[in-house]
Amino acid sequence: MTPQGVCVGMVGAGAVGQAVGTALMSTGLCGRLLIASRTVEQAAALVADLDDMRTVMGSTVVAYAVEVPRLWDCDAVVIAARAQFTNTRSSEVRMGGAQVNAAVVAGRRAS
Repeated sequence: MTPQGVCVGMVGAGAVGQAVGTALMSTGLCGRLLIASRTVEQAAALVADLDDMRTVMGSTVVAYAVEVPRLWDCDAVVIAARAQFTNTRSSEVRMGGAQVNAAVVAGRRAS
């Protein structure tokens, strides 16, 4: 499959989502990039930034703001979501958010 036929989905339009979107836009590893976030407005803001980049770079990747269910048909999905929480761990710091972030990925609130 050529990159033009590849569709990548992404959940999260924060710092990590911005970095991943920028990398995909600049490398041309896919033809379509579908972005979902907490709100459609957040996803649309990142899409607008990536569209500006696409124009300047001459990239063939086209980004779209979508709802999460539209990601089912993607060839790959990047999870770049982060739950709102305060990490109080002093060791294994990266595992501090595992439980709350897992709930975000599953589509429910952490308890």
